[in-house]
Amino acid sequence: MKFPKRRKKKRPGQEGHLNTCAWCRREIPEDAEVFGVSGKFRPGVNMKDQEGKVVPLVFGGEGRVVPAIITPADSPAKRDGKDLMFMLCSEKCCNELAEGVRRDMRSLFEAEKM
Repeated sequence: MKFPKRRKKKRPGQEGHLNTCAWCRREIPEDAEVFGVSGKFRPGVNMKDQEGKVVPLVFGGEGRVVPAIITPADSPAKRDGKDLMFMLCSEKCCNELAEGVRRDMRSLFEAEKM
C-alpha cells in the first residue's frame, strides 16, 4: 500500500528512523511517497513495553538491523491488528523486507504489505 506524505510530528530521538527506509537505509525525502509493511506478532510475543517506539530487529542470515515501529495500543493501526510497521522507500524494498521476514522472522511475526 502506498502512503501519502508522512506526518511531520516526530518523537525525540527517533527522527533518523522516521525519514529513513527500514530496508535499504536511504533517506526518504519529505515530499516522497512512503510504502509500508506491517506485522502481527505470534502468540506469546509481548512487546507492550516497546509500544510507540522504534526498535531494532536483527534479521538472522545477513545480520541486517531493521528498525520497526511498535504500534501503540490506542492507535488505529493496532485496532486493525497491526502490531508493528516498517516504513520503506519503494515497492522493491517492501518485497525484499517481506521476503526477509518470511526467511528470518517467521517465528516472531507475520508480515503483510500495507
